[in-house]
Amino acid sequence: GENIAVMLKANGIRTFADMAATSFQRYKELLKANGMSKFREPSPWAARAAELAKLPAPVPTPAPVQKAAAKAAEAPAKRNRQAKTVIDESLLKSRTKPQAAKAKAPVAPKAPPANPDDLTLVKGVGGRVAEALNREGIYTFKEMAATDLERYREILRANDMSKFRDPSDWAQLAGELVKSKK
Repeated sequence: GENIAVMLKANGIRTFADMAATSFQRYKELLKANGMSKFREPSPWAARAAELAKLPAPVPTPAPVQKAAAKAAEAPAKRNRQAKTVIDESLLKSRTKPQAAKAKAPVAPKAPPANPDDLTLVKGVGGRVAEALNREGIYTFKEMAATDLERYREILRANDMSKFRDPSDWAQLAGELVKSKK
């Protein structure tokens, strides 16, 4: 609907290509922050937008990951109701057609390298965590060493694995494994 379109534009999602590149989690987060989540299901939005933009369909996030991601996205909104995005009321009243913009190509998932590292060699990383890191395009110790703590926490929260895991030294430990391989 028009109110959703205005809200998406206010949050930088202006084209079908932008919509195709936006994750389910981000849609849920925006809907929740703007009080629009009660009857809306954004799971098909990225795929439909990709069709309209004549782009390849985005890789769907598995349902358990979507639910975990949605749950993680709701937590900050509950803590901080003031984080709500303000929508310019004049935009709601204007009925102008959106201007054509350059389409951004969606980011394709990164293919695993020929020789991925066994990420479970990093203390604290088990099989499930390694699989989650792989789904996020992290396959090597070098990539782990370059990943920041907040990104690790995001991945753990999105996969409902953050309760008992401490990723604070994973980058350092992975960096040491990179050095030992040389």
